[in-house]
Amino acid sequence: MGAAVFGLYALAFGALSIHHVSYALVGLICVFAFEQWGAIYLPFVATNGTLVNIFILSLVAIAWFRLPGGSTFELVRYPTRLLLTLFLGYTFATTLWSPPDANATERFLNEFHYLVAALIVAPLLIRTSADFTKVLDAVTGLGGILVILFAFVPDFKGRSLLLEYDLEETLGLPLALGDFAGVVFLITALRLRFSLINIIWAAAVCGSSLYLITQTGSRGQLFFATGALVVCFPVRWKAFSVNRIMTMILVLLIAAAALFIVINTENTLSSRMAIDDDDALGTTPRIEMAMILIEAWAADPSVMLFGLGSSASWSRTLISGYSHVVPIEILGELGLVGFVLFGTCVLTLFLQAFTGKQRVQLDQKTLNNFAALMACWVFSLLLSCKQGTLLYSTGLFMYAALAEKCLILGTHKLKSSNSKSRALNKHHQKTRYRLPKSV
Repeated sequence: MGAAVFGLYALAFGALSIHHVSYALVGLICVFAFEQWGAIYLPFVATNGTLVNIFILSLVAIAWFRLPGGSTFELVRYPTRLLLTLFLGYTFATTLWSPPDANATERFLNEFHYLVAALIVAPLLIRTSADFTKVLDAVTGLGGILVILFAFVPDFKGRSLLLEYDLEETLGLPLALGDFAGVVFLITALRLRFSLINIIWAAAVCGSSLYLITQTGSRGQLFFATGALVVCFPVRWKAFSVNRIMTMILVLLIAAAALFIVINTENTLSSRMAIDDDDALGTTPRIEMAMILIEAWAADPSVMLFGLGSSASWSRTLISGYSHVVPIEILGELGLVGFVLFGTCVLTLFLQAFTGKQRVQLDQKTLNNFAALMACWVFSLLLSCKQGTLLYSTGLFMYAALAEKCLILGTHKLKSSNSKSRALNKHHQKTRYRLPKSV
């Protein structure tokens, strides 16, 4: 069954991306969860998982080449994406002065294709506001089914998945599943349409997402997913009202109840929450690694400005690994220059989401799409404060670029619609009051 599901998903991703270029994004969003499903049931995938990722990236590349003639990189039109592209370029430039034993250039190039697909190609595949709706609907559908399958079909042993072909082996620490479950949870919850079928499906997907997160024992994914939901729920609204404030209170209560139930139910996550020893939870070692990086950064004024160099943390003279905290990593490895570039992008996105006239001008469907993408980005940003490295945090780039494009496309759509309406009204007025010619 597991191998059949893997094959069906491969066919679905391929067929959808052929049907419309924007659907290639669905595979890109689901890629790491899709790879892990294959690793559970197929030994070949377990030992050659990169080939699965290449397959999905190939679909994205083919979709890119199928774009209509005259398509550009759109960097001038989308300032946040331009800043992130400059930030990524600066990240590569800093590999020139990274410690030689950090293998910085090699690490960057190993992830370069994922970063380009997430930041440059993914937004280009979306041409209209309707494309966002189609893609996010597909993530709720296909991604939701995958979350439900992961939650209830494979067997877990602690925080690991048991492999089908040898039950003595395990797929250790599948944090990517917690990330994926959080993204599907946010997209489904924030785009909920109030019809019986949609409510039932959303309840099944969101419940399964939270259950899958508990199966993987991912504390950060649970708290940050619910936190991103609460933070970004008001983005769906054009203005506050008494009813919306009451709805917000209800969302807070539901989120608190979900956390209480999950934490107080016997599962992998609750057992980890019950541990009081910070060293066992990994908190103290992570703080110590972050402090080592900051001390090295503060030792030299030029390093404070330009950083130690991308991937410098992997040097034997520093941490010999990653610091787990991406904002600290950016400050230490990329210096104040990189930190200001990244901080400007973060500030710009928050301002777009919570202030200004652009968001208020969107229609409700586009506003819901923007809220969902913004929540996915906030979720990725929060996760970056506890795990991973910048080069692996593709969600930080992709969801930022997609949220910005969703906002700007929706605003331009409204302006175009208003312009056509004014022109039509003007034409009607002219024809209405035109006097007949005398014979």
